[in-house]
Amino acid sequence: MNKRVIKEKEKRRFNILQAAEKLFLSKGFENVTMQQIALKADFTRRTLYSYFSSKEDLYLAVFFKNSRKRWQQNMKMMDAEDNVVDKLRAYGRANFDYAMKNPRLFRFNIYWEHNGLDMNRVSKQAWQEFSQPQQEAIKHMAAIFHQGIAEGIFRADLDSCRMMRILCITLRSTLNEVILGYESEDFYFNYLDLFIRSILR
Repeated sequence: MNKRVIKEKEKRRFNILQAAEKLFLSKGFENVTMQQIALKADFTRRTLYSYFSSKEDLYLAVFFKNSRKRWQQNMKMMDAEDNVVDKLRAYGRANFDYAMKNPRLFRFNIYWEHNGLDMNRVSKQAWQEFSQPQQEAIKHMAAIFHQGIAEGIFRADLDSCRMMRILCITLRSTLNEVILGYESEDFYFNYLDLFIRSILR
């Protein structure tokens, strides 16, 4: 396959993702059809399905595209800090800043957690593309907990991977309350402080 063909395929995929994202954010994932995405991208359904086998595959692709940008921002802010406590605070701040700047994207990203996704409609290829960077992010976060335990800053009885998941999930839940207008910014950062205090030795 020559470079021109590869670039054309990449351009088509990008246009499909852009169309899907716009529709998902404006109408909601459950209210969008593959036909609507094809029309928005100015392609036929046949062309659309040659790139994505289901709407769920498109969800993961859009999720990954935006999560990659967010995670790069998170890592930049965390890596700028020297100690593990400040790294966790930086992670919390990075997530907050992202959600405040991109509230519709944030709600789209947590749709899966609140509403579920039909995994029977997710292709193996889409899941592999999604899973690899997710696992890298998980390892990065878990390493912070491992470091904190090794340095005697965090409690030694903690399961690093489990604590990382608890932090990520609960921060998203408390942040959702702020985005929806039910709680103030203090609610989010007070929870972050409470979590950090609970894991200190």
